[in-house]
Amino acid sequence: MSNGEGDTKRGQALQAGHARLTELVARLLQAAASDNDLGAGLDLKTAFLGRYVGELSIARGTTVAAIADEILTNLGPTSGFQGAWELVSFCLDRLQDEQRSAPETDHHAAVARHLIEPQRMYAFAVSYETISSLPLDCRVPQHPLVEFSVTLREDKPAQLKLTAEVAAATSEGAELTAERLLNTVIGAMRAVGVCRFLESRNPHAKRPMMNLLSVAPRRPEDDFPAPMASIYADRLASLYFEVPADLNDLERRVLSDGDQPRALGRHLRTVVKTLAGVSERAQEVRNACGVAINAEHCLDFGVLVSVAFSCLEGLLLNPKDKSDVTARLSEAIAHSLGETVEEKNELRARVKKLYDVRSKFVHTGMVAETASSRRSALELMYRVLRRQMELLPELDT
Repeated sequence: MSNGEGDTKRGQALQAGHARLTELVARLLQAAASDNDLGAGLDLKTAFLGRYVGELSIARGTTVAAIADEILTNLGPTSGFQGAWELVSFCLDRLQDEQRSAPETDHHAAVARHLIEPQRMYAFAVSYETISSLPLDCRVPQHPLVEFSVTLREDKPAQLKLTAEVAAATSEGAELTAERLLNTVIGAMRAVGVCRFLESRNPHAKRPMMNLLSVAPRRPEDDFPAPMASIYADRLASLYFEVPADLNDLERRVLSDGDQPRALGRHLRTVVKTLAGVSERAQEVRNACGVAINAEHCLDFGVLVSVAFSCLEGLLLNPKDKSDVTARLSEAIAHSLGETVEEKNELRARVKKLYDVRSKFVHTGMVAETASSRRSALELMYRVLRRQMELLPELDT
């Protein structure tokens, strides 16, 4: 087949795909406005200005949800939507945009075209009081709007700030994506040792707020201050930034001379290349940073160990290999972290002991936690995570 014939067939396939999407969008929007589906007609003003009440109520309609699931199947697993609820919200938003800008056009076809590339850019900023004995300033060079800082203030708690851009289909999805990014950044910082969590909780912790702003395309109705999930109050309020324990002699001399940014350069470069890496492996390591934070904040020890092993398996094991997980993981960790025969044997024994805890919890829902077992599981998880962060290629300068 010639290149011309191939291009023609691909063009026909795209047209057929768009025609099918247009048909599904038409059915979705008709169902959303149907009295039979919701018991009340779609009030555009209520639905769009009160999205939480309007659009999410519409998304719960049986017919609407079924059509949304069919659209997601048609788009494929990399569509960029968080779920059927976000797809419904996206379609209703785009319908409103089209009605405003081109009232005489085929709105269904236009909305279907938006579904092909639904991602929009949002900027967000989070500011929160934290505990710190050192200032930090970390910027990701490939993405100028990703900045993380800790500022020391006289007679006041330190101020943590994170500003970044995220891609999402809707403002609700942007909020969830921003929360995950915050988890990733803190996880990377935690892995390299520039912060830790205090064991006690701050009883006066306030729910953190996020200022969300639509960037491209600009849509002012998507701008709002959003309360983050309440779990972040505990995480941010108990976060303590400190000088890493593993500074070498040169770094300690530089630190004593007052050049803190240079003293922490090795650690922050590891964080930056983890956040900025564009490879599939960098994405896997970033995912593990977020999972690690979720593991550490599990109150139930059995859940902590289970999530920690999910992090370790994701970092070290080939998911297509279904052979003995314990044996493969213990060997992978032993060779990743151990330098001597004795260290490797100790690591194998620790992995087996912790994996037995995981297995018991999975099968019984109950495990006993000793004084050192939680610390042992977290230390192992973060050592592996840091090692994998360090192995990522350096950024081009």
